[in-house]
Amino acid sequence: MDRHVKRPETKLKAIGRRLTGIVGVIIIITVLSGGSGLIYQSVSETKDSQQYPLLGQMVDVGGYRLHLNCTGQGSPTVVLESGLGGPALQWALVQQKLEKTTRVCSYDRAGLGWSDVGPLPRTSQQMVNELHTLLHNAGIEGPYVLVGHSLGGFNVRLFAHEYPSETAGIVLVASGSEDDNARMPPEYEKIEESNKQTDHLMIALARFGILRVAGNMGLLSSYTSLLAKFPPKLQTEFIAQTFYRSQYWATSYAELSALNESRAQVAATGSLGDLPLVVLSGSPDVSRLPPSFPVEQIKRTFQDLQVELAGLSSRSTHIVCDTCDHYIPMTNPDMVVDAINQELANVHR
Repeated sequence: MDRHVKRPETKLKAIGRRLTGIVGVIIIITVLSGGSGLIYQSVSETKDSQQYPLLGQMVDVGGYRLHLNCTGQGSPTVVLESGLGGPALQWALVQQKLEKTTRVCSYDRAGLGWSDVGPLPRTSQQMVNELHTLLHNAGIEGPYVLVGHSLGGFNVRLFAHEYPSETAGIVLVASGSEDDNARMPPEYEKIEESNKQTDHLMIALARFGILRVAGNMGLLSSYTSLLAKFPPKLQTEFIAQTFYRSQYWATSYAELSALNESRAQVAATGSLGDLPLVVLSGSPDVSRLPPSFPVEQIKRTFQDLQVELAGLSSRSTHIVCDTCDHYIPMTNPDMVVDAINQELANVHR
């Protein structure tokens, strides 16, 4: 989940990139090779599905189903949109707090969590079409306050552009910018290609149960540290839905592969006018970048892009959390809840 610099393609499972180093466990490939590894993984996934029953409901969106979990009462409904490769579970702590005062819905995009696999390419336009159909078919009436984390920031902005009468306001949480690659130094683009290569490797390692074995051996501490505020059972469920599943890595790879197309789609949306907007920014993690990388330039550009996101609306508030990382919904859920409550107050006014 750590892609060095936090941006849309930075996602929950990116820490897998660092964990490839541990594939000193690659010896296990010889033990779990071929059919035995596939059987082990299949049996384990069946046990996972029995141990962690479905929350919410499955809704048909045109020949495949998405998982939707709505809780609480109140208006407007808050809709939570995850970052790249992020399951609905990333919002668990946020949703538990918000449901006490309003209606809040989280969902798994196609190929993630409990949802079925969806059509390619996995662009923001495709995701927005699916989200709109999901809410309509489930009978969840707008207008909505849309909350987008990382890549989800692209999706909620595109949704607001296409369905302005159904959008009451937007909260961008550590959101990416369509200009990140264009404005960042050339070295920055190398990270994205490296992430794609890592995802490809992880698909195979998960399919043969290698990643699950690594987890059972206690080798995922850097991954689970992001879940420190989650109850233990929720931590294990989160890992079972993400790091251990080849479908998760395949979907993340698909979303990352379509990222440039998604950038172009959201860039064409332009200003948000006077739509109420709250931008919550964390800090980019540059601690693991090679010494040759222009770290200070990356940090300044990141901050500039966040300010520009706040400038998309004439009714915006920019909250900067210097102690927050990229994964604010999991590591600093109270900050997200406060930002959403501030947006709800803006909408009611």
